[in-house]
Amino acid sequence: MQRGIISLFFKNSDFSIVPKAFNQLKAFVQQRKAAKQRALQALNWMNHPLSVYFRKWKYDMPDAESKLKGLSKQELIDKIIADENLIGSTESRLSRMGNSIDTLAFQRDNLFGHFVRG
Repeated sequence: MQRGIISLFFKNSDFSIVPKAFNQLKAFVQQRKAAKQRALQALNWMNHPLSVYFRKWKYDMPDAESKLKGLSKQELIDKIIADENLIGSTESRLSRMGNSIDTLAFQRDNLFGHFVRG
């Protein structure tokens, strides 16, 4: 394209201002298109359904850590113990739920077998 522009305006000439201007315009248009593409990509990322969770993960973690800075050592120990107790109660609830799911599956199989035979 540059050769065509040069031959249009300055055939056999050393004066090359217009081709440089066209090259600069071409580079400017390419940069503008690249900036537009990056902006659209950033908007798509911001409008993504999971972006809420990303923001929560990225910005809420430092807030939670800053809350822990004001606690004393004993308060931190008490918080850790309370969290471990919650984890233990959650594990026991999950195991009970697993047992009840197994029981319900067994009852479903029995009822289905009774229906097929009956």
